[in-house]
Amino acid sequence: MRGRRKGTGRKKTGRRAGGRRWGAVAGIFSHTLPVLILAGLVYFGFGRVKQALVTDPLLNVRVLSISPADVLAPETKAALEKKWLGRNIFSVDLAQLSLEVMARPEVLRAEVVRILPGTLSIRAQKRLPFACLQTHTNGEGWLISEDGMILKKLTGPLSASGECKIQLEAFAASKLPSPGHYFPVKGFERAVEFYRAFMRAPLAEREKISRLSLDYLGNLTFYLAGGPAVKVGSRPLDLLSQFYKLAPFLEPAERQGIEYIDLQFKDVVVKRRKK
Repeated sequence: MRGRRKGTGRKKTGRRAGGRRWGAVAGIFSHTLPVLILAGLVYFGFGRVKQALVTDPLLNVRVLSISPADVLAPETKAALEKKWLGRNIFSVDLAQLSLEVMARPEVLRAEVVRILPGTLSIRAQKRLPFACLQTHTNGEGWLISEDGMILKKLTGPLSASGECKIQLEAFAASKLPSPGHYFPVKGFERAVEFYRAFMRAPLAEREKISRLSLDYLGNLTFYLAGGPAVKVGSRPLDLLSQFYKLAPFLEPAERQGIEYIDLQFKDVVVKRRKK
């Protein structure tokens, strides 16, 4: 009797466990099915709405707004308008349009946003011209930005160009500059940083730099407007604190006879012109 009761108890327990499992599955399915149906309706409904939006002629691009207005040349803006105007505003790839704008050497950054119903707004940041670049190779001139981008080729004397802050002589190691490309000038970034720091230094209140020169090792020499040249090497920012040593050599009668001053040594080196 005891054995039969135990056997019977085990069978009843198995049926209960199986029933609970099927009940749990049925409960999950009953909760999941409505969610799946709703998701399907939303998906297909969204597809129909999207299709309606991209085919609505009222949502075609009618205006290409560019800020600041002078960031792009008129012919560049006309080419962009020819390509993008008339398209449905939701079919425009904003990332692609942004890259097209930044492909212009004068544009540093560009962001494109949609303004419904039919305007694409391009907000751009211009590259700032820094120097009139002249290489030691052939003497041709280019306008170069603060981040080393060649903006355009210059015609005529570099001294007559009002587009740059300063003249820069540099060594062209491998290839000549061309607009739309970075020019690999060794020491260029340090030269830009030095120029900015010089403009904040007390010496800049009465002296101006007319020219910077970088040799093939990236050593910097700057030329004061009234002369002479001052050599500051590959770490020019470290020598800003030594500018007080220049004072005795910058008197009008004194400076005219000096070819260059070298601040890279503990004692100032002065190379005088031959009489």
